[in-house]
Amino acid sequence: MHHHKIGILSKGQLVEVDRSGLVGGYVGQTALKVQEVIKEALGGVLFVDEAYTLTSNQGGNDFGQEAVDTLLKGMEDHRDDLIVIVAGYPDLMDKFLDSNPGMRSRFNKYIHFDDYSPEELQDIFVKLCKKDGYKLSRSAKRYAEDYFYDVYEKRDERFGNAREVRNFFERALGNQANRLGASFGENGLAPGIDLTQLLLCDLTGNPDDVEGEVHDANCHAPQGQLMHAGERIDITSYSQMSLAIGLGYASISDDIEVDCYVYLLHADGKAHGDKDMVYFGFPASCDGAVVINAGEYTSSALVKLASVVSDTEKIAICFSAYGEDEAKNLSGMRNAFVQISCAGKGIYYLPLDRISREKTLVGIELYRHRGAWKMKGVGSGYNDGLRRLCESYGIEVQ
Repeated sequence: MHHHKIGILSKGQLVEVDRSGLVGGYVGQTALKVQEVIKEALGGVLFVDEAYTLTSNQGGNDFGQEAVDTLLKGMEDHRDDLIVIVAGYPDLMDKFLDSNPGMRSRFNKYIHFDDYSPEELQDIFVKLCKKDGYKLSRSAKRYAEDYFYDVYEKRDERFGNAREVRNFFERALGNQANRLGASFGENGLAPGIDLTQLLLCDLTGNPDDVEGEVHDANCHAPQGQLMHAGERIDITSYSQMSLAIGLGYASISDDIEVDCYVYLLHADGKAHGDKDMVYFGFPASCDGAVVINAGEYTSSALVKLASVVSDTEKIAICFSAYGEDEAKNLSGMRNAFVQISCAGKGIYYLPLDRISREKTLVGIELYRHRGAWKMKGVGSGYNDGLRRLCESYGIEVQ
């Protein structure tokens, strides 16, 4: 070890131990166990993992505090030839350091390790797959990316970092084993089955998930009140709040990306230049009333009704899907819907159950009627009707 090479330690070995290696089950055993561990680590580094368990109340005759006291004495007696490192969760380690008056004076250097980012969790997962000889289908890889992003965003004090990844990997292997077992027949494994590949259904645990679909871990089932195409709803009660309008789905064909476009229309029913159009690359209206949040697969619009300028009579929210060929459009979505939410809670949704091969969809229209805001479910699956509708707004359709 480096400390041995530079002359700080006489040997340089690393001894790792946890509570079970330090605490005995009866009087007198704990001090002996700690002394034996110190003797083994003398001249090197003693690493105590989950050190906070030594001072947590285990009930009954717990000798954890005796282990701590004996360890501190050993550190003092051999301070010139022993390095002790203790590790654990930050809040629990604070309690551990407060368990003995001399603890913080001896452990006075701290290193905080941040949680792994979603990208790092994905890298760990890919390395686990490669290490064991597995490869991911394209859909499985994309699902894993969304999954780890979702896990990271929802993490709490129980977040396991790399352990979360390992558990996810092991579940996938179990699901794959079940899938392969179901593929065996009288003549053995069905032809074309790759034993080394993890598919989308292996990661989701749902045998019905079809390869070639991308599941969005942040996409939930529709929430709120059902609205129909053409239906008009009074949303005056939300006029001082913000509405989030996005496209949801159960799954989406691979290689499809979704964009959101918003048009702020004047009394003449026209959009008067770029300042009245919000789209990818120009993510906010001039007054900040409309902002687009763009993601990898989909986008959503955040409309602050109270901030919309007075000469805006209508707001049309359109969703456009595209891919490598013309078939990669909104028709490649399963159970698609437009979701309208307020303060993170779904209030209305418009199911898109008649999606055609048309590439663009006008989903929702907000408009002022006698000074009050209303909302119209414009509908889905337009063909020539969509073109005429867009052109009536002054929007050119390619």
